[in-house]
Amino acid sequence: FQYDWANYTPPKPNQLGQVILDDYPLQNLLPYIDWTPFFISWGLVGKYPKIFDDSIVGEEAKDLFANAQAMIDKLIKEKLVTAKAVFR
Repeated sequence: FQYDWANYTPPKPNQLGQVILDDYPLQNLLPYIDWTPFFISWGLVGKYPKIFDDSIVGEEAKDLFANAQAMIDKLIKEKLVTAKAVFR
Protein backbone atom coordinates (compact mmCIF):
# COMPACT_ATOMS: atom_id res chain seq x y z
CA PHE A 1 0.00 0.00 0.00
CA GLN A 2 1.49 3.30 -1.09
CA TYR A 3 -0.16 6.62 -0.37
CA ASP A 4 0.90 10.21 -0.91
CA TRP A 5 0.62 11.32 2.72
CA ALA A 6 2.43 14.60 2.02
CA ASN A 7 -0.57 15.82 0.01
CA TYR A 8 -3.30 14.40 2.26
CA THR A 9 -5.46 16.76 4.29
CA PRO A 10 -7.55 14.94 6.90
CA PRO A 11 -11.19 16.03 7.23
CA LYS A 12 -12.06 18.31 10.11
CA PRO A 13 -14.17 16.61 12.83
CA ASN A 14 -17.74 17.82 13.30
CA GLN A 15 -16.89 18.83 16.84
CA LEU A 16 -13.54 19.49 18.45
CA GLY A 17 -12.64 18.76 22.05
CA GLN A 18 -14.51 16.74 24.61
CA VAL A 19 -18.00 15.49 23.81
CA ILE A 20 -20.36 14.59 26.65
CA LEU A 21 -23.47 12.50 26.10
CA ASP A 22 -25.48 12.76 29.30
CA ASP A 23 -28.68 10.92 28.41
CA TYR A 24 -28.07 9.12 25.11
CA PRO A 25 -31.22 7.36 23.82
CA LEU A 26 -30.97 3.66 24.61
CA GLN A 27 -33.01 2.84 21.50
CA ASN A 28 -30.04 4.00 19.42
CA LEU A 29 -27.80 1.39 21.06
CA LEU A 30 -30.06 -1.63 20.50
CA PRO A 31 -28.83 -2.42 16.96
CA TYR A 32 -25.30 -2.81 18.34
CA ILE A 33 -26.10 -5.53 20.89
CA ASP A 34 -24.28 -8.78 20.14
CA TRP A 35 -26.83 -11.33 21.28
CA THR A 36 -24.63 -14.40 20.72
CA PRO A 37 -22.74 -14.07 24.06
CA PHE A 38 -26.07 -13.47 25.79
CA PHE A 39 -27.42 -16.81 24.58
CA ILE A 40 -24.17 -18.59 25.42
CA SER A 41 -24.30 -17.24 28.99
CA TRP A 42 -27.68 -18.95 29.32
CA GLY A 43 -26.25 -22.22 28.01
CA LEU A 44 -27.79 -21.86 24.55
CA VAL A 45 -25.04 -22.35 21.99
CA GLY A 46 -25.58 -20.84 18.56
CA LYS A 47 -25.08 -17.61 16.68
CA TYR A 48 -27.75 -14.93 16.63
CA PRO A 49 -30.08 -14.86 14.72
CA LYS A 50 -29.53 -18.38 13.33
CA ILE A 51 -30.01 -19.80 16.83
CA PHE A 52 -33.77 -19.29 16.44
CA ASP A 53 -33.82 -21.95 13.71
CA ASP A 54 -31.89 -24.52 15.77
CA SER A 55 -33.91 -27.72 16.24
CA ILE A 56 -32.64 -28.21 19.80
CA VAL A 57 -32.47 -24.74 21.39
CA GLY A 58 -34.40 -22.59 18.90
CA GLU A 59 -37.68 -22.34 20.79
CA GLU A 60 -35.98 -21.70 24.12
CA ALA A 61 -33.81 -19.03 22.45
CA LYS A 62 -36.93 -17.33 21.06
CA ASP A 63 -38.54 -17.29 24.52
CA LEU A 64 -35.39 -15.96 26.17
CA PHE A 65 -35.03 -13.28 23.49
CA ALA A 66 -38.67 -12.21 23.93
CA ASN A 67 -38.13 -11.91 27.69
CA ALA A 68 -34.95 -9.89 27.15
CA GLN A 69 -36.77 -7.57 24.74
CA ALA A 70 -39.56 -7.05 27.27
CA MET A 71 -37.00 -6.22 29.96
CA ILE A 72 -35.22 -3.77 27.66
CA ASP A 73 -38.54 -2.13 26.80
CA LYS A 74 -39.29 -1.72 30.51
CA LEU A 75 -35.83 -0.26 31.19
CA ILE A 76 -36.35 2.29 28.43
CA LYS A 77 -40.00 3.13 29.15
CA GLU A 78 -39.48 3.57 32.90
CA LYS A 79 -36.08 5.25 32.45
CA LEU A 80 -34.45 2.77 34.83
CA VAL A 81 -31.13 2.96 32.98
CA THR A 82 -29.38 5.83 31.24
CA ALA A 83 -26.52 5.79 28.77
CA LYS A 84 -23.71 8.26 29.30
CA ALA A 85 -20.42 8.73 27.50
CA VAL A 86 -17.47 11.07 27.28
CA PHE A 87 -15.08 11.04 24.34
CA ARG A 88 -12.75 13.24 22.35
